[in-house]
Amino acid sequence: PQAVASATTVNYCRHELVGIETVVLEHIVLDAEVPNVVRVPITDGAYVIGLNLVGAGWDRANRVLTHHEDMSLPAPFPALQLRPKQGKSQLQELFAGSRAQLEKRKQRGRRASVVEMA
Repeated sequence: PQAVASATTVNYCRHELVGIETVVLEHIVLDAEVPNVVRVPITDGAYVIGLNLVGAGWDRANRVLTHHEDMSLPAPFPALQLRPKQGKSQLQELFAGSRAQLEKRKQRGRRASVVEMA
């Protein structure tokens, strides 16, 4: 899965001539069956087909994870569409807020307790 995400992101960056740090992957859980998904070409992104859930199930009607009754058998997960777009991820926004708190503590002379990530 990581290789698919990386390749999709790098391909988008090369096509759009943007830095990889400015791109995030949006994921969309598709309702359509697998044969119908493959027939619809996409210009950017990738389809991820054939994932299984272990210890959980998927409720198609409510589009949520559910408790799987038989823990020993994997449950099929619907197809995903990975779509790259420019923007900040939720994790980047979280750390941006943490950096702001770190700067406030530095200005007040307090010891910094937040680890800054590059």
